[in-house]
Amino acid sequence: MTTILWKKLKSRGRSKAKAQELEYAIVEHINTHSEEDPEFYERFSDLLKRILREYRENWEILALELEKIRESMKRGQKR
Repeated sequence: MTTILWKKLKSRGRSKAKAQELEYAIVEHINTHSEEDPEFYERFSDLLKRILREYRENWEILALELEKIRESMKRGQKR
């Protein structure tokens, strides 16, 4: 296997694992805190569903988009 192909495969595995971990953490956070501000967390829940549909096979972009959601939720909690 070529070095470039191997690096791509390894990177994809890391991206997939990262995306899955972020998805789990975001869902867990939404479920835990949704009663505090239902509208706020419903918006993020809807956004999460849309992003998961849109990027479901592109793990690298999915991980980046999920990280953006996580950061937005963090900023939103400090308001």
